[in-house]
Amino acid sequence: MGRMNGRFLYAKIAAINLIFLLGVLLVPAFPAVKIKLLTVNPSVDQKQKIPVRYDFPEEVQKDDIIDAGGMDIDYDVTSNKYYAYKEIELAPKGTYTFQIIVADKWDIPADELDSMRDKLSEKLKGLEGTDQYETAKLLADKIQGKLDTIAKTQQETGGDVAKKIDLHRINRQMLADLDNDILSLEYLANRAVPVEEARSIKYVIEANNPSEKPLETKITHFLPKGIQAQYVVSSGGFDVRYDSDLDQLYLEKEETFKPGEKKRFEIEIKDLWYFPEKMLTSYRDQADSLNSELSGTKFKNLANILYKEIVTNLDDIKNSQAEARSLKDRIALYQINSEKEKKIKKNLDKLKIVLADALKHTVLREVKPMAQLKLIEYLKKAAPKIEVFKVVLYILIFVILLTVLATWIWLKRMKQEDAQKYKKIEKAKEEVKETKQINI
Repeated sequence: MGRMNGRFLYAKIAAINLIFLLGVLLVPAFPAVKIKLLTVNPSVDQKQKIPVRYDFPEEVQKDDIIDAGGMDIDYDVTSNKYYAYKEIELAPKGTYTFQIIVADKWDIPADELDSMRDKLSEKLKGLEGTDQYETAKLLADKIQGKLDTIAKTQQETGGDVAKKIDLHRINRQMLADLDNDILSLEYLANRAVPVEEARSIKYVIEANNPSEKPLETKITHFLPKGIQAQYVVSSGGFDVRYDSDLDQLYLEKEETFKPGEKKRFEIEIKDLWYFPEKMLTSYRDQADSLNSELSGTKFKNLANILYKEIVTNLDDIKNSQAEARSLKDRIALYQINSEKEKKIKKNLDKLKIVLADALKHTVLREVKPMAQLKLIEYLKKAAPKIEVFKVVLYILIFVILLTVLATWIWLKRMKQEDAQKYKKIEKAKEEVKETKQINI
């Protein structure tokens, strides 16, 4: 019997150990950080109760606190943060360290960064072969560099929790800024035109020999900034070269001149300073649609003012582009028209906000009658139930009244019976009294 009990005990211990081992292996390891709080009794000769408090960072919620380290957890409604507190008694010059373990909320997940990289790559790929690709590429490289910086700096904080938290907040702000940069890529995509479909413009280079002798010379001419090699449709016999110091393309050609001779060379390049008709039409269609939606609302006057400003700016851009003859005119007008385009986009955004406000008011106006109608329909449907309720209520009142009446009648009868019994007792007493008097 003793051996059987011993074997059972060993089997039980083995089973417990196995369950514990499986639990350790199966429980997932969540990323966590340790916060250590050192408490010191400054007194040299007296025991003291030292209050300890630690306010958690704003990112920490109660469920994120894995181990409070023996401290109590509460919520501060003033700061809207959780905090840990404890009062501990320490010997003179005594110290005590609390260790709190919380979930790591200050690491930007790698998959979030990868998702932004994928989005960035997708936007950039969509701009390949367009007049906006080079600009987008520079912006994309900047975004990629910042993503790499975030990933790298997260690995360099070590065990410094305060540094980790500060860096996380900086990186989160950086990510928010990067989202705006990616939106800029979308803006470029909206106005991009395939290079092969972009308009071409003639670019004229003039050179002359002012001397009275034949001249053999090298003509060098820098193209406007922003021009890439693929935008040069026809170089007019010039070699297209690149100056790395100036980050600018230039044309170069060996040419022989007669005495006093002037030469004119025509270069054909893609017109990067032209707002495509498709884009301007899109802006006009949006403005027409929004203004039409607002025409029957109380915001129609405001909508009409914004609409007229949009149309005026669109017409100005179209007319100025039609009148520009030279590349210099085109480049000069492009700066002005870019500002007008910004105003167009700003006014379109205002119209969208006004429309949203108008729709909100419309919904609120419609909700009240609808609610009243639903209430009426409900009452109609509930009418039979209300009638039944009335019948039940009347029956209940009748039963209560009947019960009260029956109780009153019963009490009255009881009172009468008691009165009769009392009379009988009194009569019996009188008879006994009379009998006693006769006997005497």
